[in-house]
Amino acid sequence: MSASYGLTLAGGIIVLLGGVLMVAMGGVMAAFIPFIGPFVALFGLWGLISGIIIIYSAYQFGKKEHRKYSTLGLIFSILALVTMQGFIIGPILSLIGTAMAHGEGKK
Repeated sequence: MSASYGLTLAGGIIVLLGGVLMVAMGGVMAAFIPFIGPFVALFGLWGLISGIIIIYSAYQFGKKEHRKYSTLGLIFSILALVTMQGFIIGPILSLIGTAMAHGEGKK
């Protein structure tokens, strides 16, 4: 297991868990604040999607087309960081991991 794989996988898992927490929080908020709760849940759904794509891209690092998947993971890490998903540390870890994986292709 390379360091880029481990960092990206850990970051993706944190983003995914943050998305799960946000969806659950949106569901609870929907009962008390009907107009804001669904938006929070939708925001958490974006975290779920980002986390799944980051984890998938980490698993593809061992393949021949690892530059394509590291670029995909890098894009979704940046988007997760901009939308403040994964407690901030998740996207930062996956950014570092995908940048390392992208640089490995230049050898």
